[in-house]
Amino acid sequence: MVSFQPYGLGRSVLTRVSSQLFILRLNAPEGSSLPKKVLARVARDLKSRSDISLESEVATMVYVRQNSSVPVPTVYGYCPTRNNLIGQPFSIISFSEGLDMDGVPWENLPLHVKLVGVRDFADIVSQLSQLQFKAIGSIYFKFGDPHKQIPVGFVLGPVSWCKHESTARADAFKRDRGPWKTTAHWLRAAVEDESQFVEKLPSLARETSMRKTDREKCLRLAQKILPKFRDRIPDTNDPWDQCAAGPFVLGHMDLNPRYFPAFFVMCD
Repeated sequence: MVSFQPYGLGRSVLTRVSSQLFILRLNAPEGSSLPKKVLARVARDLKSRSDISLESEVATMVYVRQNSSVPVPTVYGYCPTRNNLIGQPFSIISFSEGLDMDGVPWENLPLHVKLVGVRDFADIVSQLSQLQFKAIGSIYFKFGDPHKQIPVGFVLGPVSWCKHESTARADAFKRDRGPWKTTAHWLRAAVEDESQFVEKLPSLARETSMRKTDREKCLRLAQKILPKFRDRIPDTNDPWDQCAAGPFVLGHMDLNPRYFPAFFVMCD
């Protein structure tokens, strides 16, 4: 028997709710290796329509667990598609108690406890910075036999970034999601994707904008500024490019018109 309760909301870089979190309490038999409590992450529709890949998220957690001592959750199971009883991608992972580092409970902790937390966070960043790759992209499982779906390793694939309405974008224009050999190639692809989005799908770009006002003005600004930004990206390789074959990046690599117009409106 399984009981569940809502736990909280996972938020994307765009500050919109991307996942619903539930605590599952398992009535595991005594002596069982199964935990008493796990966490279920269920993707909301906004995330399901984006380029964010649950499969890449899971593969990244497993990769980090195998190649560092960073305490990442254990993945017990997942489904990266909507083809399940829930109707949305989901994952079941181990549950860990803790506090956010930006809330009141954190502020009320003694200084020496905060210092321990900051030290541990610095150690995590240090370990991730030592994980090297040959290109810019996202981590996926590598399967020896696609029919058995048993991972035999990892591979870099298309970037899992926070670009929404991925199906509509793919139908409207050709997309480049990597992997890329240089930072300039990644940056140009990211900006070009947004430029094409606001140019060829203006109604959808307007409807999905995070801004509640001045959406039309923001759209016009994005259509004007993004191509200029793209054209200023150099074609030559930068000998000091430390990201092309560089460290693991903790966070989403995203350039989105929902932010660019807002920035330029404030600076106008």
